[in-house]
Amino acid sequence: MPRSKNKVTRPKPSEENVKKAIEMVIQKRLSIRKAAEEFHVSKSLIGRYVKINKEKENVEVVYQPQNDVKRVFSDEEEEQLVKYCLKASKFHYGICKDDFLKLAFEYAVILTKTYPSAWDINKKAGKTFYEYFMKRHQSLSLRKQEATSLARATAFNKANVNLFFDKYKGLLSKYNFTSERIYNVDESGLTTVHTPMKVLASKGIKQVGNITSAERGNNITIIACVNALGNSVPPCMIFPRVHFNLSTVHFHKNVSHGTNISVPRYEP
Repeated sequence: MPRSKNKVTRPKPSEENVKKAIEMVIQKRLSIRKAAEEFHVSKSLIGRYVKINKEKENVEVVYQPQNDVKRVFSDEEEEQLVKYCLKASKFHYGICKDDFLKLAFEYAVILTKTYPSAWDINKKAGKTFYEYFMKRHQSLSLRKQEATSLARATAFNKANVNLFFDKYKGLLSKYNFTSERIYNVDESGLTTVHTPMKVLASKGIKQVGNITSAERGNNITIIACVNALGNSVPPCMIFPRVHFNLSTVHFHKNVSHGTNISVPRYEP
């Protein structure tokens, strides 16, 4: 019979109760079944620790969940996987969930680890392994990547950053610029099509529509300029239109005071 997809969270027994139950069984004062009933501990847990400690005079119990006992990788081996994923992400070649499961399977094969037979069939680790791995390593999370060009990724390095600040310090010392005379200008593109939110609709239908200004949309370019003191120059908004009328209210509704709205000029 297949296991239920609904996860059942059982309360963990206290370490004190586990220790007392094992001591009672080893000292032959209670049977495993009686100890399980009296201390509210599962019989399999008591039997496992009795087998481990039956030859010891002083019983010292360290409670570990069953999923820890059947782990594929040790703490050190999992730490290597975490470091690899973080390093790949910093190099802008992040590993997605499916690639990570394939990597874990190949890692287990190389280390000749004992793993579930389903790994061999699917050629990747299972969903349960992924869930427990992510719980054990809170430094990892699934993040959405941002498109970064190769030129920007390779240009942002220690040598270029040091060169920039060396020249920047040289200009400051030469001309004695104050904070109100140091400006930073940048441009950004904003799409004219918003992302529709999730709505309640009928089950089973293939498509649920939402009215927007367009399906793809065009970008509006916004140029902003701010100085080191916190003052800003009114922004400039460039609309990709051939015919443009400044009297059209909705183009400059609720914009900042002094915003310059224009369109690119097309030569005939």
